[in-house]
Amino acid sequence: MEGSQYPIVCAAAVVEDQTSDQPIIIVVNQAACNENLKQHKSLLHTDQARFHGVKVNDLASCFKEGHGHVGRQSVETEGWSIPLLHDGFKYFLKIQEPTEKEMDIYPNIELTSPMPWDMQTQLSSLRRSKRKLDEFLIEDIKTWSERLGHIPTFIVKKTLEWTTQLVDTVEAETRTMPQCYFKVRMPSLRPS
Repeated sequence: MEGSQYPIVCAAAVVEDQTSDQPIIIVVNQAACNENLKQHKSLLHTDQARFHGVKVNDLASCFKEGHGHVGRQSVETEGWSIPLLHDGFKYFLKIQEPTEKEMDIYPNIELTSPMPWDMQTQLSSLRRSKRKLDEFLIEDIKTWSERLGHIPTFIVKKTLEWTTQLVDTVEAETRTMPQCYFKVRMPSLRPS
């Protein structure tokens, strides 16, 4: 996309995924629309998707993360995993315009919120909010049970209930907006 002004739209596209025989339709709200007919790749602001609860694994499969696991290179939401393509410069999806029939028969996956996207406002509200979880996923409980020495489930639940209440959201620690910090943003997660 060349540097110019693009209209903000709600767009839908069929993802061309060669690894799956089930086509899906992605819906991107608050997206910049390039009406050039030669444009067959979708650009997505990953933070905009993450604020909508989408998990973006933007580490190429040719790299390993800190624990030695190969990068997953995918977008995960609503029980779907959509593999991302990587050409050495960017992660992208090959897309095509959906027909009305495809809109009716294929699953629609929403990647961004229909609410207006304002990163600065959302980041500041995220920093003000506190993390309070009333329900925990079974997978999370199992993972934490292993991390805490295979303690019983009810103890894991009590531990999570009492230890996640007074900590700012973990997203604040990802440092989406890079700044010079000499002190960690979440000292309660870095006890000495």
